[in-house]
This record gives sequence, structure tokens and C-alpha cells, in this order.
Amino acid sequence: MRLVHSAPDLVELRGRDGIGAPLLVGSALLVPPTLAALVAATPMTHERMLVALALAAIATGLIRLGWPRLHQIRISPLERTVQVDRRPRVPLGADPLLHLVAAPAERAAGPQRYGAALEWRDGAPLLLLAADEPATVLRELAALRTVLPLRMSSGWGLPAQAPPWVDAVAKVGSGLPIARKSAPTERDARRRVTTTMVVGCVAVATLLAMEIRGRLSQGDMPSSISLVLPALGLLALTAITIAIGRTEHRLGLGSELVYERRLWTLPLARRTIPRSAIRHAYLVSPRGADPRHLVLDTSDGPIAFPCESDDGVRVTAELGSGGEG
Repeated sequence: MRLVHSAPDLVELRGRDGIGAPLLVGSALLVPPTLAALVAATPMTHERMLVALALAAIATGLIRLGWPRLHQIRISPLERTVQVDRRPRVPLGADPLLHLVAAPAERAAGPQRYGAALEWRDGAPLLLLAADEPATVLRELAALRTVLPLRMSSGWGLPAQAPPWVDAVAKVGSGLPIARKSAPTERDARRRVTTTMVVGCVAVATLLAMEIRGRLSQGDMPSSISLVLPALGLLALTAITIAIGRTEHRLGLGSELVYERRLWTLPLARRTIPRSAIRHAYLVSPRGADPRHLVLDTSDGPIAFPCESDDGVRVTAELGSGGEG
């Protein structure tokens, strides 16, 4: 969910569901009939065509079933009401509160995201914002609170009083979690994705070898295009797998805070912030354990960097503010 409109008379937020397993399975099922149509050196038989069409139909149905659906939340600050999608408007009730929470993953088996929920005594928590980066949520919360001045309670591992963002302790709401406690961390998710892609590379290579061997045994020499296209796809998949598995984040602190994202020793991105511009620093994660980001309160607003736990602890200790608590 993201903030798309913020005015004294209306606050509007929009977002889509996460990518579910049916979409992933359907996409995978769509690959074999597509490859069969592309690399077939001879016309397909009726039986093979029927199988390919059946697979394509099943895959299309699964993709349609798992396609992320659009959701909309409309809040009227003047009337103090909230409307979710096309449901009737409901009053905000007594003492509503914004709460930093762990939001569901955007994709199946992915890491939890940073979220902000609206809580009140008579209703379950309503997820308003969700993003992969905590600074994005904090910036949009600041814009929302200019027209809807609600108290903000702590979360993500921030202390109970973390200026300028947190100013209250959560005492209302149903207490139901927004996301599963068992959801994987970013490192777990990256490991799972890498493992899945390695298995996929091996499977694609095996199927390609079996196809070539079967044609050669029948005296059918594969065309160049039928070999080059799958080979290029396999190489691209292998490169993506390596990039996901070997990307790391580094933080350094001197007169400037330096952030680098690297692929092995190759710098992919670099950013610096003057140390004098940093007012507070905190280590956060959606659940508050195993820090994932370093969040900085700076003269330009909130800024966040992905970090390894050891790097984050060292930098916050050197900055002498916030830290993990």
C-alpha cells in the first residue's frame, strides 16, 4: 500500500496483493509449451499440440487466479471515517493510533516488509502502508499525519520514544499481527530464491540435453536457433542467480557515512551522507529482530540503507545515538 493522495478532505492509499504461489506455478507451467513451440524443428503432432494447449490453459488460469488484486483505502479526516475498497464507510472510533508493523511479503516466500497500520479500539488493525524500505513508509506517514494528526506507536525495533517519528506506546487495537511471525528474513528469502534458481538452471539444462539427445537418436539435427535461444536463457538465469547470491551491503563511517552495494568486489551503488547531517540513527527490521536496515533521521528527512547486522551495530555505536534500542 502506498500513499497516492493527501489533502485535508481526503487521504487515499492504493496497493496490490502480494505475488502468490498460483502466479508463480502458472508462469512456470507456461514455459514448456512456449519452448516447445519455439524450438520445434518439425510440425507438432496433434497429441503434442493438445498437451501444449492444455498446459497453456491451466497456466493461464493459475496466473489469473494469483494475479495481485488492487486495493484502495479512503480516509476522510474531516468526517473521521475510513472506507476499504467498496465497503461501507466506518467511523475511526475513539483514540485511533498509527502503529509501525511487519507487513506481509510482496511475493511468495519473500521477506516481510515495513508497514504502518491504523488501529482503534473497535476494529482490527488496518494496514495502510507497506514498502521494502523503512524510510519510504516514514516519509509517507509524515505526509499523512499533516492532514490526519494521529499518534504514532513504536515498532520495527525502534525505542518507545524515537524522535521525530514515534511519540506513543501502543495500547489500543486487537493486537493481531499484520504478518506471520514465521515469515523469512531477507537473508533466508535470498537463500531460498538462489536455491530455487539453481534447481531451475539444472532442470532447464537437463531438459535441453534430453531434447537434443532425443533428436540426435532419431537422426534429426537440431537447428542453430533451437540451441542458441535456450542456451542464452540458461546463461541469463545463471547470471541472475550469481548476482542474487553474491550481492552484499557495506557501511563505513568517517567524516561521512558511506554506503556501498557490491557484487563480490565490484561496486554497484554508492552514496554518502555528511556525518554532521545525521541527528539520530536506529537499526530496524520489520519484526524488530535481526536488523535489516539502518534508518537515519537527517536534515533531509528519513534515509535508510540495507546493512549487515555487524556493520549496523558498529556504525550506530560510532554515531552514539539510537542503536538497537
